[in-house]
Amino acid sequence: MTRFIALLRGINVGGPSRSVPMADLRQLLEKLGFTNVQTYIQSGNVILDSALSPSSVQKKIEEAMEARFGFAARVMVLTPAKLSAILKANPFSKRSGIEDARLYFTLLEKPPEPAHVAQLKAIDGKGDELSIQNDVVYIFCPNGYGRSAYSNPVVEKTLKVSATTRNLATMKKLEELAQA
Repeated sequence: MTRFIALLRGINVGGPSRSVPMADLRQLLEKLGFTNVQTYIQSGNVILDSALSPSSVQKKIEEAMEARFGFAARVMVLTPAKLSAILKANPFSKRSGIEDARLYFTLLEKPPEPAHVAQLKAIDGKGDELSIQNDVVYIFCPNGYGRSAYSNPVVEKTLKVSATTRNLATMKKLEELAQA
């Protein structure tokens, strides 16, 4: 069995039509055969064990989410090693004067095309900074993510790939839970 971190995009945000109680999500995933299922906060962060490949875990969860809850939810599946590598590669963590609460990670379904990366970098960040490395957009939002020029919908639309965003505290906690 392999441990995975599954990040569901866009659940429990944007109103009741995308509401998923975490107890229901855990029960669904256990019925699918995943083991040691654990959720963290209400935004679709799941730790689980499976003998399946990451792409099979993704597909199985996405199909079950739509069948059970009536809406499509994209899922990003990471191994603990991948999550740790993402955290370690954070270019903003090495700079002084940056609060952890202002750091965000937008995880992309696949690396974006260079032309789309250039388009995202051309957006006026209004004080926000970003760094794109492979399939992760690292974002520093000095005025908070709610005001960021690089919101998840903007990143998805500009890069033309599915994405989901988590803050540094959530990423660190998921790393801790995945290694427990």
